[in-house]
Amino acid sequence: MSDRNPDDRIVYLHGRPDAHPLHKSFANSVTGNHFHVDAPIRWQDKNFHPVILLFIWFLNALFFPFKNYRIYLIDNLHVSVILFKAFFSTKKRKFIVHLGSHTLYFMKTGRFSRLNLKLHKWALSKYDALICEGEMAQRLAKDLLGDKCPPTYVTFLGPLASRTQLLHKVNPDLNSQNILIMASGPDMFRLHYKGLDLMLRSFSALLEVCPDARLFIMGRWTKEQLYAYVPSELFNGADPKIVLLGYVNDITEVLAKMSLCIHLSRGDAFPTATIEAMSAGIPIIMSNVTGTQDIVASVDDSFVLPLDETKLKNKISNYFQLKIDEKKALSDCFRKASEPYTEENAVAHYRRTFNSVLAALDNPST
Repeated sequence: MSDRNPDDRIVYLHGRPDAHPLHKSFANSVTGNHFHVDAPIRWQDKNFHPVILLFIWFLNALFFPFKNYRIYLIDNLHVSVILFKAFFSTKKRKFIVHLGSHTLYFMKTGRFSRLNLKLHKWALSKYDALICEGEMAQRLAKDLLGDKCPPTYVTFLGPLASRTQLLHKVNPDLNSQNILIMASGPDMFRLHYKGLDLMLRSFSALLEVCPDARLFIMGRWTKEQLYAYVPSELFNGADPKIVLLGYVNDITEVLAKMSLCIHLSRGDAFPTATIEAMSAGIPIIMSNVTGTQDIVASVDDSFVLPLDETKLKNKISNYFQLKIDEKKALSDCFRKASEPYTEENAVAHYRRTFNSVLAALDNPST
């Protein structure tokens, strides 16, 4: 973008309380203009009735305060921006959406009301380009919209290279039967979204065939939240089977004790925690509706499962029965597969992708 002045023509609009840190890095690579998308009426961190919310979206479109830009980069699917486009915008203004959340999956699986789904599908179809975080997001967008889907571009995430270097030094305990879940909490929506309910029930059943297994959960959760899915005694005693680690500053110490990571999420777009586990040489089992599934499948597609707790239990059991040299070979392959996914590579790729989007928008016939 050396021939452009992005600050003069591009604005980045994101949600509350703030954008994802890596999304901010992406945006910083193309513009310094960052604002909350829910202006002039704040709604993102409020709990409004859907009817009131719809009214607020229309008001925000009518009083849209960001009219002095030509390129709008929107973090996640927002209807009010497209309402503004429909009401007031000219063909010179271009609207690009970055899709890096669970939204597309929830649209696909009936988590939206009929009216809300129709409105969001309409809005999605009216963006000028879709930047999809991972190939799963691209597949979902095309599946939702079919021939009405705008041009799509795929990007990715990754941890800092300095962090990856530390992760590469980790020697996981592949002889153990220690299993790790990395899923930030603490609200019940995230418990469902991260698939914690499925993984807990699967682990409880696993203990019948692998009594030495232990489950470690990284993230802010309480025992009381999780008692609905597994017996409470698994959390208690001198040697509990399930250990809540809370927030962890140095994850390398935790990863060094693990043999396996599981991530049976429902629509997680591109979780960097799964990249970190792979970078540490920890094999990972994940759902086929997690955005990093393609990386896992490139190592061994049997580690990608449907949202089925019995299949997860069986896969974990089979993994624990492998010989140590087989586990070591898998460990090396997962580590190797994760190598391209660093923050530096992700930001550079995002900037190149954004350049490609702008070139296509400036020259639609080419």
